[in-house]
Amino acid sequence: MEGEPQDKPKLPPNFEEDTWATLKSAITAIFLKKPDPCDSEKLYQAVNDLCIHKMGGNLYQHIQSECEVHISSALLSLVGQSPDLVVFLSLVEKCWQDFSDQMLIIRSIALYLDRTYVKQNSGVDSLWEMGLKLFEKHLSNNKEVLHKIVTGLLRLIERESPDMRYELISQLYLMKSQVLPENRPAELIAKFLDEKLRAGNKGTSEEELEGVLDKVLVLFRFIQGKDVFEAFYKKDLAKRLLLGKSASIDAEKSMISKLKTECGSQFTNKLEGMFKDIELSKEINDSFKQSSQARTKLPTGIEMSVHVLTTGYWPTYPPMDVRLPHELNVYQDIFKEFYLSKYSGRRLMWQNSLGHCVLKANFPKGKKELAVSLFQTVVLMLFNDTQKLSFQDIKESTSVEDKELRRTLQSLACGKVRVLQKFPKGKEVEDEDSFVFNDEFSAPLYRIKVNAIQMKETVEENTSTMSVSG
Repeated sequence: MEGEPQDKPKLPPNFEEDTWATLKSAITAIFLKKPDPCDSEKLYQAVNDLCIHKMGGNLYQHIQSECEVHISSALLSLVGQSPDLVVFLSLVEKCWQDFSDQMLIIRSIALYLDRTYVKQNSGVDSLWEMGLKLFEKHLSNNKEVLHKIVTGLLRLIERESPDMRYELISQLYLMKSQVLPENRPAELIAKFLDEKLRAGNKGTSEEELEGVLDKVLVLFRFIQGKDVFEAFYKKDLAKRLLLGKSASIDAEKSMISKLKTECGSQFTNKLEGMFKDIELSKEINDSFKQSSQARTKLPTGIEMSVHVLTTGYWPTYPPMDVRLPHELNVYQDIFKEFYLSKYSGRRLMWQNSLGHCVLKANFPKGKKELAVSLFQTVVLMLFNDTQKLSFQDIKESTSVEDKELRRTLQSLACGKVRVLQKFPKGKEVEDEDSFVFNDEFSAPLYRIKVNAIQMKETVEENTSTMSVSG
């Protein structure tokens, strides 16, 4: 006698909703650090039941949603917290440590979900990875917290204080996928290194500087966007090298060596190329001064030094036109003749925006030396032949681009060092303005730096430079 076919056991009504409600209550208790009345065995079984009945996908999304709500709220609660950076970092550390511990508990409850649904679906992160990515996402979106974390860590390094704890860094960033997003931390670290490697960093010995570089490197390891760091670092290094503003060439080379060890030679090829260009430029300048061209053709009363830069190693500088005074044109032409006789087949392009000069100026109240940009030089030298010039006169005589010319005139007539006078007075340079040599100018120092007016993004200025290709 054949038996009757038996129906599959049916799931209770609202099975999925009720089971999830039990798990949700447990997850909420975990995040609130409260005991959950439901025992662990029942929670494991609830996860198993949902996965066995092919409800793993929905369960994963529910857990993800709960974790996201919590971490978003936890990071948001840090906004406006203690202005003391050490205290603030400890709060961030606590937030991260709590979240890590909570994710480990959730993962242990939902282990069966990780072993079945996650493994069977490529592209789905494990619960732990999912938690890390949520932390990263909401930290990236919280600009204030992110900025204070990186600034705080850099300041601790700088202070060499007892609070400088590597455990803090390692606990904050001990993650398989780094928490810090790309641009801002990379920029902050590059700028911090620029501060430390720039001349004028008084009271720091070579050994202390080396120690600071090592500690910054620890933080550097945990940032993404190392290409963003390289772009900022290269731009700042270029300024230090071209202006002779490095605190220590040994420290500069040591930092490049550390970056090479950390990221490989591909990362530092261009940076090393910049140093080679500077060293080769010294040899080229010495050779030029001994050449027959220099001894027989150069105008008197002018000394010039040239940096010859290889295109590709250095930041990109936009070409800017300027009509140079006759004496400087002659000097450039003679140098070009000398250089191409040594290195045939190369092409030279003058980077006028990077040029800088020291001008000797005779004021009625005393002689001065003015440290100025090439554009400032070209404008000032016009006043050797006349007392008064209109904006339009200067524009036609120099061929400097309009915005650049207005900034240049502002720096000479509206800034702290007013070697020109502007009529009518005012902070902006207008088309109808006129300028005269300032007979009343006086200053306590003999050599005076006339600062350029900066654009919002730093203007690449100062130093007599060329770019080479070929």
